[in-house]
Amino acid sequence: MTKKMDPKQNKEVQVKKQTKKHDWSYYAIIICLVLILIPSLWLGFTIVKASIESGKPLTGQRFANDHDPEISSDLQKKVEAALKERSEFESVSVSLKTATLRIQLKMKPDTSKEDASALIESAYDHVVEILPVTEYFTTVGSKKQYDLEINLFNFTDVTEDNRGDFIYYQLVKNGNMEDKQIQLVSESKDSELVERLKTEQAEAKEKQSNENGEPSKEEKKEE
Repeated sequence: MTKKMDPKQNKEVQVKKQTKKHDWSYYAIIICLVLILIPSLWLGFTIVKASIESGKPLTGQRFANDHDPEISSDLQKKVEAALKERSEFESVSVSLKTATLRIQLKMKPDTSKEDASALIESAYDHVVEILPVTEYFTTVGSKKQYDLEINLFNFTDVTEDNRGDFIYYQLVKNGNMEDKQIQLVSESKDSELVERLKTEQAEAKEKQSNENGEPSKEEKKEE
């Protein structure tokens, strides 16, 4: 005698036996989620790491292994004191900025150009006696050293009336130079050009005055 199965039970068995199948869209969604998740995790890790390290100071030296021996503040004071002992200087200033030792020397107003030229040479000798050129101002291989700049002048308030008496020498020595260079900055190499520019400026100034209704130099003389 054959036993008949309930149709409902037969359906349940068939449902259980059926294997779940996924089409290509299912796998495409999984792959897209993974591709989105990877950079998101990396970005989140980077943000967290940056926030943790934000309070840490950045360490390092711009001039690592360069400028050795160092021109310390004590050496700068020593150079300044040695130059201040010279009676020819009214004021002395020594500073070190961006690896350049800069020295400002104000001499007496009545110092001649010849005396000023000898004076800046003498000042240089005083400096390198304390800071030898080969140790502080000469580059060896790829190792950088300091630059030296000495400015010597008789006054700072330069006007048209006293420009002719103005004297300004500048001495420069950097690590790549074999020897120092001295230039008389206050004296132009092309004096004719300077005179021509002065004349043109005077004429332009007088023309502007005439346009504004102001009397010319000749009219002022007649008055």
